[in-house]
This record gives sequence, C-alpha cells and structure tokens, in this order.
Amino acid sequence: MPIAIGLLLVAVVAVLVAGPLGLASGTARPSPAPTSSGVAATPSGRSGPTPSAASAESAAPTNVARPSTPATPATPAPIVDVAIVPVTSFRSAATSTTAKELQSVLAGTSGRYTSLELVEGEADAILAALKVDRPAHAGRLHLAGDEVTLAKDLSKDRRRLAFLRADAIGPEVRALTWAGKALFGVDRVKDLGAWLLTAKLPAPAAADATTRRRPGPCSPAATSSSTAVCT
Repeated sequence: MPIAIGLLLVAVVAVLVAGPLGLASGTARPSPAPTSSGVAATPSGRSGPTPSAASAESAAPTNVARPSTPATPATPAPIVDVAIVPVTSFRSAATSTTAKELQSVLAGTSGRYTSLELVEGEADAILAALKVDRPAHAGRLHLAGDEVTLAKDLSKDRRRLAFLRADAIGPEVRALTWAGKALFGVDRVKDLGAWLLTAKLPAPAAADATTRRRPGPCSPAATSSSTAVCT
C-alpha cells in the first residue's frame, strides 16, 4: 500500500508539471507575410492598402480641368474715308472709265462691260460712294468673297468692271482712270485730296500696308486723310 500511494503521488506531480510545459511549448501562428504589392492581409481575410500606400495615394495630385480664359475680342478697325479705284482685267486694253459708263454697265447697255463686281463686305459702302443702286438684274452685279477672288474673276472675264480699295490694288488687276484722273501710273495725282472716289470702309491694317503688292514705282496713300507718298 505505501508503494502504491507513492506511485500515485509521483503520477499526479508529473501531470501537474507537464501541463505548463505543454502550454509553453505550443506552436505559435506565423505572422502574415507581406505580399509583393505591399498589401497585408486584414483580420477579416480581405486585403487592403498599407499605411504608406494609402498616404501616397492621398498625396498624389489629381488632374483637375481648369476653365479656359476667354480670348479677348479683336478691336474692329475704325471706319474712315478710303480711296477706291476702278479696275478691270490686267489683260484688258482699257485705261479709263466714267460714272456714265458705270451706269450703262448696271443698266445692261454698255458696249465694253457686261457686269460690275465688288468685294461682298464692301459692296454697300462702295455703291453708296458711287451714288448708284444695286441693279434690278442680278447678273449685272457679282460679289466676290475677297480681293484675291475678285482678281481671279476679272482674269477669266475681261468684260467685268470692278472697284477696289486703293490699298488692295496689285498687278493682278488693271487700275483705270476716273473722270480723267489716275491714282496709279505716270500721270497719277500727287495729292490724294484731288482723287474724288472715296468710300466709308475700315481703315487698312498696318500689316496689309506693308505686304500688299502694288503696281508702279510708288505706293499711294490708302486714305484721304493723308497725301500720296509719290514724288
């Protein structure tokens, strides 16, 4: 009996000692390894950005479209008295025209010209300066989009009379005398005030005055407020 009791006590002590040792030697769970994308597993099993990645995203600038600044509208050129000149095809042998011939063109009775041509944006001002109305027959008045188009039309049809502002005259057209006076050529007027044909048109731009080609040895002034520069 004493031996059995001693063995029982030894067994109880062994159990009591083995319990704490077993708890201390238990296997700990491995910590989650970082992924290649820098995202760690969350306790819920879903992945999310690490604190460093989240702060980088919040600091990244966003592309916000800024309203464009409206363009400043161009200031229209002032309306001034601009010298206008009768012209025709550069192939024509004509050298002059008159108010009487202009009226016959619009009436359809001219033996030289079949129609009048003007730049569309200047037509009303030039007709007013010439003191004539638009013809009743539409085919006797042609309107061109600009001076270049008008010059091309005259080169194709030498039976057209036209009027252009003086600063638009180039070798593509033939400038004619008006009432016996010329604005171009050897016998041109020396003082622009002696030229009787002017129309209320926008003042010529500075760029146009330096880039337009003009026939003859000199370039007359474009507006009646100054004199011709020819000597």
